[in-house]
Amino acid sequence: MSAVLSSPVAVAVEPAQAGPWRRVGWRLKRRRSAMFGLVVVIFFIVLALGASWIAPQDPIATSWSAIRQAPSAAHWLGTDEIGRDVLSRVIWGTQASLLARKASVMREISASTQPPRNPAAMPIGTPSSNEIDTD
Repeated sequence: MSAVLSSPVAVAVEPAQAGPWRRVGWRLKRRRSAMFGLVVVIFFIVLALGASWIAPQDPIATSWSAIRQAPSAAHWLGTDEIGRDVLSRVIWGTQASLLARKASVMREISASTQPPRNPAAMPIGTPSSNEIDTD
């Protein structure tokens, strides 16, 4: 006795005529780790953009009475060697790290758009960069 199941099976198929952003969204929904990474990156971007409103204290203000304190209600991550709030320094540090990331990406984009310097493709008699006398 063989029974044939005729229940419909839902199969996710990527739309062929969908726009590029819709396809990106569809693929992100399928990959949970990529979605998690996107959420983390967006979190740090929002943290960097709102650092002046989010940081509980001034990141460079020192308090000699609060040197190397453990985490507390006043300092959630504690204080460092000269009494600065560690949480505020981490929040403001996201701006510096994202700025450095942006600068390195821009440098790589500009380097990749320039034609490569292939010494084999240079005309005969043209000095290479290590043969040019700078004196």
